[in-house]
Amino acid sequence: MHRYNQLRLSLVAGRAVAALRFLSLLRSLLAPSALPSVYSAEARGCEEVGQVCQRALEREGFGRLDAYTQVYISCGGRPVSPRATLDAAGVKALCTLHIQPNPAAIAARMSLREQLLLLPQRLERFPDSAKTEMDSVGLALQLALAPLQRAEVDAATVEGLGKTVEALASLSLLLDFPGKPAVSALGFQWLDSALTALQQHFWRALHADPTQPEAAGACAQAFLEGLVPLLLYKLGDVFLHKQRVLWAAKMLRSFAAQCKAAGVPAQLKCQDVAERLARCLASSLARVVEATADIAQDVQSGRYCRLWGLETWQAQLDATVDGVRSLAKLLACFKAAGGMCAQGSAPSQQQWGSWLQPVAEQTERLCGQLLGLCQWLEKLPESDNEQLPRTFRWLAKLLGASFVCAEIIRLPSTRTSPDAHITPTCCQHLLNVLSSPVMQMALQDASGYSVLPRRVLLSPELRDSIPTAAKLFHLGQWSRDLSRRADTAEGEEEEEEHEDAIEPLEVQRGEELLESSYAELLPVRPAHLHRGLQVQFAGEPGHGAGVTREWLTLLAPQLFCPELGLFVRCGANPLAVLPSATASVQPNHKEYLRVAGRVMGLALLHGVPLGFHLASAFYKGLAGQRVAMDDLQEADPQLAQSLRSITGAKDPSAFGLTFMLSLDHLGQSVEVPLGDDPALHVTAANSQLYADLAVEHVLSGRIVAELAVVKQGLMDVLKVCPTRLFSLAALNDLLAGSSGSLCVEQWRQHTRCIGWDGWRGPAGAADEMEEDELDDQQEPEVLRWFWLLVGQMREAQRAALLRFWTSLPTLPSGGFAGLPQPLTIVRAEPASQRMPLAHTCFYELVLPDYPDVLALAGGLAEAVAHAEGFGMA
Repeated sequence: MHRYNQLRLSLVAGRAVAALRFLSLLRSLLAPSALPSVYSAEARGCEEVGQVCQRALEREGFGRLDAYTQVYISCGGRPVSPRATLDAAGVKALCTLHIQPNPAAIAARMSLREQLLLLPQRLERFPDSAKTEMDSVGLALQLALAPLQRAEVDAATVEGLGKTVEALASLSLLLDFPGKPAVSALGFQWLDSALTALQQHFWRALHADPTQPEAAGACAQAFLEGLVPLLLYKLGDVFLHKQRVLWAAKMLRSFAAQCKAAGVPAQLKCQDVAERLARCLASSLARVVEATADIAQDVQSGRYCRLWGLETWQAQLDATVDGVRSLAKLLACFKAAGGMCAQGSAPSQQQWGSWLQPVAEQTERLCGQLLGLCQWLEKLPESDNEQLPRTFRWLAKLLGASFVCAEIIRLPSTRTSPDAHITPTCCQHLLNVLSSPVMQMALQDASGYSVLPRRVLLSPELRDSIPTAAKLFHLGQWSRDLSRRADTAEGEEEEEEHEDAIEPLEVQRGEELLESSYAELLPVRPAHLHRGLQVQFAGEPGHGAGVTREWLTLLAPQLFCPELGLFVRCGANPLAVLPSATASVQPNHKEYLRVAGRVMGLALLHGVPLGFHLASAFYKGLAGQRVAMDDLQEADPQLAQSLRSITGAKDPSAFGLTFMLSLDHLGQSVEVPLGDDPALHVTAANSQLYADLAVEHVLSGRIVAELAVVKQGLMDVLKVCPTRLFSLAALNDLLAGSSGSLCVEQWRQHTRCIGWDGWRGPAGAADEMEEDELDDQQEPEVLRWFWLLVGQMREAQRAALLRFWTSLPTLPSGGFAGLPQPLTIVRAEPASQRMPLAHTCFYELVLPDYPDVLALAGGLAEAVAHAEGFGMA
């Protein structure tokens, strides 16, 4: 007897003991709870066999299955009529009734969802009926989707389909025994058809039939119920699962983007429907965040204790994080809609709080798991450290998911300031994660910061904790994206695909550098500037990143020098610059200031220090912030001291001042009115107001036009003003570069070598060998001589060598580690007797094998001394 298709009834002394093993299978398929293996049902000899069976079925919740028409009953190999009594059937004590299911009858009574759930098991038990079974389910699905295709559907019909598409999602992921791949492929086709029909009817109901918003909302909810379950599956290394889950993430991303563009939920025109869909979105988001946290917990718990085991989770993580972002984006549309729909009123903060509470709980759990994962990675053995880069993209993805959720759960009542992006609790969790050394390493690596959500960089709470490398990367990405959109809008797709076809600007060296650069740079369209403009010096064939860096370092001292009159140096900080209040006396001063802003933006894109700081008032003017007395102290210490004397005096009226300010303008004293009543006398009651107005006028009011023009030049190159990404100190580090000396040992540690067999240098050790293997190698003699000479150079000579090598006048703020790529020494051809050459675009120094240290010293000195110009080698 097959253990899954028989029902044994043992009748002893008028009591029926049933071992319903067949029902155990049905219960496992139709309900998740387990059945007891043996139970009893009271019976009398005059009762019909079918009544005993029916009562046994009802006890296990299967009363809706009609035992008289859907089962075959036999005893001792002979059939027993369900209408016969126990006595008439001749059933004696200790005899057994065998009950077999009637598949056709059961299938006819099952719902479409039950047919989908039972289909794989039914095909396994009845393989000969595979085609009939699958055709039957396919026909039932077509009948269920027909109302959607005819656009004749109500909310109840669509809600019934919600459970069906969830069952289709499960069916599309089945594997592991013969026949299941075919079933999985067919289930995926059915799922695709069902979701496509739901999505099409959703848009049709929104636009063509706005009188039925309930049907539109039900379609969207059913669509989510079909996609979200796919994002919850744990994949391992199953290729088919990866394809299904990534497909679901793509579908969800496309749907969220369309909803955002269409202005959903305003088009739903029904408050109840919009709120019900918002609750569904919040619930779905919480489920996906929970699945993401489960992945981190599984890894941290040791289930995948080796770092390379994390790669098996990559597709799952990509899909779940993509799902988090899509659901969060769609949910943000509902929060931003205010009234939720055209005639509705905004949900209360308590309502939003209750909807988002599960999301908040899972977000905090995800942050905790991520912090624990970072701490776990810190404690890995030294032998596993080389595998850490495998996790950088993974960790950045988890951080991005946490931040996106933290943004969603922020409510207006929880804002600590008008600019707050996330709640204080989430902020603290994320700051703890960001402070982890492992996360800092991840966000300084290209594989990590390239997948970081850009909105994280704009969060004022987290901005200062994000490494500079991540900010510079996304600053360049923003600019290039803006360039592509501009080209597409103007119908220049071909030019977008062939950016290298754009001719470099041709500028003159020497005294004509400023004028030629101004004439060439000003007319360039912003779309070209976003790409990171290239420059070529007249008469020199070379061009590329190295030439552009050289041009910027030569142009900046001329453009920002006080003698030109566009900028002034601050009295308390000679390194800091501020737009000049007398710049208007210069011809075309606004155009020159715009060029200055473009130069600053290009310097940030190319990573070129320009050798100056921004005054704090300059920074605040670009950021739209109010200036204060401390800013005036930096720019004009004497005026700041005078104003402090006035505000600190017991009786300021003794000075005989009115609300007029005396300022020097081109060597002449001019009186500037402050406030609405210049004749008002300065007293103890209004002295602070007088000082505030004076500071505001000197640092903002009289240079407001100049600040606006410089900012316009910056925005011609960058999509985002750098003050939104960098603090004043960080931005000044980027513009001024490193102020420390050029340490030879650090220089050597960050330089790799190419061309010498068995020697890569410290920076290249990880490429070919372990560090302990590197120690066993002997450094080539010419390289030992080279570093010996560099160690004996004066600071100015080292700076000249750095400039020859990279076109940079100084190192960026991070020193040698802050360079976008390592310095490289390349071995020249054996027969070469040339001087050292530099490929500044790639930070490469080509070094011949000199016969002795004197020859090397002479060649190096000659090359650095005649380093001006870019010609052919």
